[in-house]
Amino acid sequence: MRLILLYIILLLSFPAFGQVYTMQNGSVTTCSGTFYDSGGSANFYQNGESYVFTICPDSPGQFVQLDFTEWSTQPGADIMFIYNGPNTGSPSFNGLGWSGTALTDGPGLVQATSTNASGCLTVEFISNVTAASQGWAATISCFEPCQTIVAQLDSATPAPNVDGYIRVCPDEQITLEGSGVFGLDGTGATYEWVDQNNTVLGTGTSATFSYPDPGVYIVNLNITDTNPSGCMNTNLLNQVIQVSTEPDFTGTAAADTEICFGDSTTIDGAVTPVQFVNDCTPPVSGTTFLPDGSGASYTTCITVDCYDSSQTLTDINQLLSICLNMEHTYLGDLDIIITSPNGQSCNLKTFAAGGGGTFLGGADDISATDPGTGYDYCFSMAATTILVNGNLVVLPESLPAGNASIEPGTYLPEESFASLLGSPLNGQWCIEVIDNLTIDNGYIFYWGMDFDPNLQPPELSFTPAVTSEGWDPDPSITATAGNTITVQPATAGTHCYTYRITDDFGCEYTEQVCIDVYPEIINDPPNNLIICNGGPPPYIYDLTQNDGVVLTSNPSPGDYAVTYYETQADADNETNPIVNPATYSGFDGQIIYVRIEYLSTDCYETSSFSLNVSGLPTIDPVADLETCDDVSNDGVEQFDLTVQDLGILGVQDPSVYTVTYYETAADAAAGTNALVSPYTNIANPQPVFARVEAISDTSCFFSSALPVFDLIVNPQGVANNVPDLEVCDDASNDGIEAFDLESQTAGALGGQLPADYTVTYHESQADADAGVNALVSPYNNISNPQTIYFRVEENSNPTCFSTNTFELIVNAVTDVVAMTPLEVCDDDTDGFAEFTLTDKDVEALNGQTGVSISYYETQADADAGLNPLASPYMNTSNPQTIYIRLENDTTGCYNTTTLNLVVNPLPVASVPTALEACDDDQDGITAFDLTLKDIEVTGGVPGILVSWHETLADAQNDVNALASPYTNITPVTQTVYGRVYNSSTGCFVTVELVLIVNPLPVVSAVSDFELCDYTNTGDLIESFDLTSKDGETINGQADVLVAYYESLADAQAQTNPLVSPYDNISNPQTIWYTLEHQITGCVNIGSFDLFVNDLPALQAPTPLEVCDDSNPDGITSIDLSEKNDEITASNPSYSVSYYLTQADADSGINPLPIPYTNVSNPQT
Repeated sequence: MRLILLYIILLLSFPAFGQVYTMQNGSVTTCSGTFYDSGGSANFYQNGESYVFTICPDSPGQFVQLDFTEWSTQPGADIMFIYNGPNTGSPSFNGLGWSGTALTDGPGLVQATSTNASGCLTVEFISNVTAASQGWAATISCFEPCQTIVAQLDSATPAPNVDGYIRVCPDEQITLEGSGVFGLDGTGATYEWVDQNNTVLGTGTSATFSYPDPGVYIVNLNITDTNPSGCMNTNLLNQVIQVSTEPDFTGTAAADTEICFGDSTTIDGAVTPVQFVNDCTPPVSGTTFLPDGSGASYTTCITVDCYDSSQTLTDINQLLSICLNMEHTYLGDLDIIITSPNGQSCNLKTFAAGGGGTFLGGADDISATDPGTGYDYCFSMAATTILVNGNLVVLPESLPAGNASIEPGTYLPEESFASLLGSPLNGQWCIEVIDNLTIDNGYIFYWGMDFDPNLQPPELSFTPAVTSEGWDPDPSITATAGNTITVQPATAGTHCYTYRITDDFGCEYTEQVCIDVYPEIINDPPNNLIICNGGPPPYIYDLTQNDGVVLTSNPSPGDYAVTYYETQADADNETNPIVNPATYSGFDGQIIYVRIEYLSTDCYETSSFSLNVSGLPTIDPVADLETCDDVSNDGVEQFDLTVQDLGILGVQDPSVYTVTYYETAADAAAGTNALVSPYTNIANPQPVFARVEAISDTSCFFSSALPVFDLIVNPQGVANNVPDLEVCDDASNDGIEAFDLESQTAGALGGQLPADYTVTYHESQADADAGVNALVSPYNNISNPQTIYFRVEENSNPTCFSTNTFELIVNAVTDVVAMTPLEVCDDDTDGFAEFTLTDKDVEALNGQTGVSISYYETQADADAGLNPLASPYMNTSNPQTIYIRLENDTTGCYNTTTLNLVVNPLPVASVPTALEACDDDQDGITAFDLTLKDIEVTGGVPGILVSWHETLADAQNDVNALASPYTNITPVTQTVYGRVYNSSTGCFVTVELVLIVNPLPVVSAVSDFELCDYTNTGDLIESFDLTSKDGETINGQADVLVAYYESLADAQAQTNPLVSPYDNISNPQTIWYTLEHQITGCVNIGSFDLFVNDLPALQAPTPLEVCDDSNPDGITSIDLSEKNDEITASNPSYSVSYYLTQADADSGINPLPIPYTNVSNPQT
């Protein structure tokens, strides 16, 4: 007998297992694990599936990503869709979905985007009814999305110019300051400055660096934040830095690099700025053999990389030229081809064009392998003749000599550069030279190409402009004409001159030009030569007498030659010298010219002297020499005897005759014991004898038999030292007072008789020396201090005087200031208190030193310096005026001022009530706004302020005032102290303030609130009775109320509380709640989640039929679990239980045992 179980009532649940998630209807919050199809890691998914599974991150701000590592579904039939959000209403990543059997057919790496506020990914999978496959495996992870980072240049030193370029000199320090603008947070970001060569210039927000070489450098700031993904800025600063080139000073030179002493020369200054052009096409150099052979070729390439990646050759004129430096012994051998980076080519010279045995360059056709001399052959569309039609020339290096070569120059390519149009500028440009015949060979030494420089960005090239130029000042520059100077150095040796220029980069460059000045020719004037009583001509003169004379002062006379001439022109031109100068026949009055020449140079000096015929010299009478004695008045002084020379000579030529002086007539006649000038007399008065002698003939002289003049020393008045005159200034303190100068006369004379000497006083040394503008006594000084010059002269010889000085000094009275009152706070409300008068010393002195200060009750006492007050001092009235005396310790000069003493009352303060605040982390410590108690303490009285302190001592000493808000340091209860003070007087009292920290209600762990999706199944929205959580959230705390909110912001603001029952708006959804203490008002916040669980997707089972047991009564033991896989479609995440009634199944009570014995047959 078969037993049939027609209907089975069951409940299912689907717990997650570890970090493995399978495809099903539902959602999960996780940032790790593996996501499989419904068959898990080992089984196929099922036919006819239609599941939606949502994966959300477990931390705010995170985004989910799926990395598919395995993939196989029925192509075009079993399809996966992934949505960028928490449900299938979110944007799809691929509208057609993914299917196929290869891993590349799958989604690969899928990431939630920054526009997805939830950070979730929703996966939908639909399979048809046939051909299920292995499915997939994907690694689940979360990431923090890259924020937007924008690098910016905040400042630069030097600053960029109007074009945005920074221009500097080589090795000039550059400082860049930068920052990043971050979409979220820049904390911990790193900064790196690099240039186009990837040279790291610095790290951090600031970089300081320099470039030694001229050029253009492009600098960028790379910013990387702390995101594990290594997020960086995507913009480029591209800050252009141009480093100046050194100018060309060619043309800066001297007209003469060597000159004679005293001569001049000119030096020209010239400068040409040097252009910097970024070399996009550096030439390929190196001696390369062009082998001889059929089809043998030479190929080499230039890499171009300085243009925009999209730039192409659009005009044949943009390729200016292609040049080769080469030699070859058989032009007709060659193909020369240029190939662009994309393979386009142009024939510059073809084998077909011929050329025969014509040479290129200075080729060597004798040696089989030795290189000849290369010459430049260029190809340009601007040329008019192709290479094989070029002029023939014979180059000196060609071997054998006489062979003809194509003239080096620029030629038209055989094929137009138009064949290269469209070629990218960047990349490898290659030259190929093919030797087609086994005839001769050659060499390439280098080749290169030039593009139009205008193709480059303008910032990649520059030419500095000269903004200033000129020669550095030098005392030997005698004239300046534009940039040309005339120089005449005053000393021998090397003299260098600096030409200095500044360009518009602010760079300074110099060029030095040096010239050598030969040593100065040191010579003395020659003597005129005289023949005394010569008789009739001829007159024979020995001119060489002047050889030694003209070189007397020269330290190296052997380095010079002395020659004589009859004219200046002959002396200058060194022509017609006098052949026998030692026996020269001259005439009276003849002028002879002497040339003194430096033997090792052409430098020379000339001078002249006369030849004379004369009788004996004469002595003219002269006056006595008189002088004043010094202060010793001993009658002995020095005399300059030479002042008498011209008087004694009279009309006689001093260049022909010399005068000497003697103590006796005998010495004068003999020419012995001549007196040396200056001469000190040995008697007073003392006679002096003279002798006049021809310089060129010592036998031609005349001496005096009697004294020619006397030396006389007159006595001098002595101005003795006197003390300075000092007085105190009056109240004006203007430094002017009246002085009795005559009080100094007796001291000035000393022991000299007043009847024989006169003393006068003067304002200047000049007046005293001249004896003019004598001062009248009493005299008012005109400066302070002032020097007075006094003169003491002997009445009979007024020119014999001496002077001396003394000072007039007006000592200032001490400075006084208007004193601020000395104020103290009252201690007992009687208006009397002690004053520390010395507290006012600094104010009264006002920076003066060397001044004594004292205090008095009356002006009279202050003026007399009597009865000074002691400090501290008790006032006698309130307010009270006392008097201050300031006296200079050195001069005794004084001044007085007044000081008011004031006793101020204490402020009135109220004792504040306790200040309470809620704890924030249950440690009894929190922040207090102390200012909330200010008005309570001061009563709002204007000018009464309060500061708060941790100790009474701090409050009394007005130190360590607390900032508000203030965090207590003693848990729960702490006393702080208020200093209540008058802002005008500073008088204060103190009060106590008790701080109380009230605890927050305790937030306990609250379980999530879960409901099944019974209402409108599939919308995942249910009605939650939030009040059912009251007991769990309050957790037995007294005087605490609970309220529920949709957001943390609402909970913090305690606005928009939720009404229960409440329908969720997302699944899952976080509910925030507040616990508020009814007495203290302290609030704490907690949260729990609402979950609406999908109902299991059940399959209606077929009847369960079993065979009856041995007792055929239709009742037997049945294993109900045999239907589990059929009911759940073999979903391992479901559990199945069985019930007798719908009510029991809905309530989940009274499940049937397994095995189960039926009670009727059939039975539902």
